[in-house]
Amino acid sequence: MLVAAGAQLVLSPVLLLDSRIAAALSCVLYTASLAHYSYIVFLGYSALHFLDRPELFFLCPCLVLLVLLPVGLLVGFNPTRLLLRVYFGYA
Repeated sequence: MLVAAGAQLVLSPVLLLDSRIAAALSCVLYTASLAHYSYIVFLGYSALHFLDRPELFFLCPCLVLLVLLPVGLLVGFNPTRLLLRVYFGYA
């Protein structure tokens, strides 16, 4: 998520535009970031020997992300605008 925040800071003039391309780039950025986060969580849970199937901690969130990405792209959802509005009251 830290890499996504840094990329969002650098790309913010592009991500805040009112276009489908900006929304798609923002959705892809956050989807990749959340998939990477779930992979790191999977690596941590796979080190615990008392869990039987730790791959569920990786596969379930990634499947949800793969379902929500096309929906977000079709609707034109821009996560950058949403998060800036929630955190700072901007956009």
